[in-house]
Amino acid sequence: MRVVFFALILSSIAFATPEKFTGFHLLNGCDILSLDGKILKQIPGFHCIPMEDGRLITANDKFIRLLRADGSIAWEIPGIFHHQINLSPDKKRILALGSEVFNRGGQKWREDKFFVISTEGNILAQNSVRELIPQSEHIQKEIPQPMQRIDSVGVELSHFNSIHEIPPGHHGSSDIFKEGHIVVNSLTMGIYVLTPDLKKILYRFTYINSNSHTVHDVRVLPDGTMLLFNNYVWTKEVKYPMSSIDIIDPITQKLLYRYGGADGPHFFSSNKGGVEFLNDDYFFYSLPVNGGHLVSRKTKKVVFSSFAPNFAYNLILTTQNVRMQDLSGFLKFFSPPK
Repeated sequence: MRVVFFALILSSIAFATPEKFTGFHLLNGCDILSLDGKILKQIPGFHCIPMEDGRLITANDKFIRLLRADGSIAWEIPGIFHHQINLSPDKKRILALGSEVFNRGGQKWREDKFFVISTEGNILAQNSVRELIPQSEHIQKEIPQPMQRIDSVGVELSHFNSIHEIPPGHHGSSDIFKEGHIVVNSLTMGIYVLTPDLKKILYRFTYINSNSHTVHDVRVLPDGTMLLFNNYVWTKEVKYPMSSIDIIDPITQKLLYRYGGADGPHFFSSNKGGVEFLNDDYFFYSLPVNGGHLVSRKTKKVVFSSFAPNFAYNLILTTQNVRMQDLSGFLKFFSPPK
């Protein structure tokens, strides 16, 4: 049964979306909503990527698959997939986080796996935490309850929560942050930059402005900076838990922009959250209980906030982020049998 936290909250406030976002919708896992929080389509699955031509990439704890616009299955790859799946900037590759369960000392453990899959269904690259990351960096802790329900084990080597490909852009002279390299993030362990074949770690760091590196949805922007959802801001000025949206220099960790934190507005999510830039000014961030928010980077003003009731379900049990995307083409062409 779905847990609803927002029964007494209006679905949206301050609703005055700029014209450039006409046709945009909210994607909460596999639920598509209007910007004012009305459910337009509910698709089975935990994580979905709707495509402009009506095709749909969907993943859960049993498989990742591509559906044609008529709802038929084009291909399917078995596996346990979690947290998020994303498209590469050129929309030709799928980046996915998976789980692998193994035995150690008579006990079942979970580790993360990383996948790059073509939209034709071919696994282009894959690797696992045990193969890629030195054992000294494994966090080896109890798995959060939502992941326990998916994997049926109680201990994990890592807890990766985001995977993104670096887009084209101006990334300076560094050979690390190049177009096509893969950025993955794990609670506590840090941010890793991997080669496109997922075989080599090019760079790793833990974010100094976050308590115990509690961050989500880490990605490199076209200008070479790094965007992330900082769950626990760590500064002398912070007297109580608060979160922020941060943009940093990924080499020096210099803080270039912050929304939230000690200067406000104040919001907090202890272990979930997501953020994406929609263009040079606007970004959209989401977190449980507080909903999803479209914000102007320049003015730091909220354009609108949405508190759809089913945000609570997907943010707690399956995904950690709500996306704001133009899904008008997908809704036009996706027509599975009723």
